[in-house]
Amino acid sequence: MILRVSFTKLLLLCISCLASAQNCIPDQFYADSVAGVYPRPLSDLYPDAGIQTPACIGEPYTFNFTIRLTDTVLIAGNQIAINSIRLRTATPIIGLPTGISYRCEPPSCDIPAETLGCIELYGTPEASNIPGEYPLMIRVELITNFGAIPLDFPNAAISPGTYTLQLGNENGPDECITLSTHSPFDKTFPLEVYPSFGQGIAMLYLPELESKSASLYVSDMMGKTIHKSKIYSSGEKQTSAIDISNYPAGTYIIQLQDGILTYRTKYIKW
Repeated sequence: MILRVSFTKLLLLCISCLASAQNCIPDQFYADSVAGVYPRPLSDLYPDAGIQTPACIGEPYTFNFTIRLTDTVLIAGNQIAINSIRLRTATPIIGLPTGISYRCEPPSCDIPAETLGCIELYGTPEASNIPGEYPLMIRVELITNFGAIPLDFPNAAISPGTYTLQLGNENGPDECITLSTHSPFDKTFPLEVYPSFGQGIAMLYLPELESKSASLYVSDMMGKTIHKSKIYSSGEKQTSAIDISNYPAGTYIIQLQDGILTYRTKYIKW
């Protein structure tokens, strides 16, 4: 009898764990950002955005989009109250290679206003796919008190650019296979900065670089890159001064891209 009760408790615990598991994890880094889909589409304005993680035929793949929704959105010059944003029922994501699907958090793919949600691309690309570029389109609708407003991302009016998934051959370069088996969250680490707030001058404490050089970006909370530079490895830990004193007060994102590794932090300018 005791064994049966214990087994029942264990079963209920397992069911509870499964029920509480998330399909994907929204990136809290965008919690203070303006409404939008992140990363933003790749464009001249956002050269470090888009889908930077390629996929390979026959290899497991994941990639997360974080969605930040405020309770109002400016569309065509009008401020509109928003209840939620959700994927459209018919063809919500256009252009996915065969074998790649999607899942959301919340699982309903209906994200309430003033929250963070996510869409995760996942699966294993099948051999029937042709290697190359797969332009993607995320199709959503904003839910308002007056009905649903359809929107597509990328969007020429409010979020221009491209989301392109690079698909490599199963016998392709090792680097493609290596990249495709890691979630972007598995390779993102904090970046040390001191002070973390001030009048625009900060000192970065850089990690030991895996590559010979790394790209340093500073962007505002809209995602616009305001500074880009190269840092070259000295074989040990380094420091680098960042000067954004000529830019307006606000919160800025500092990001270091070292091969497949990403380091980032926020800096608050008075």
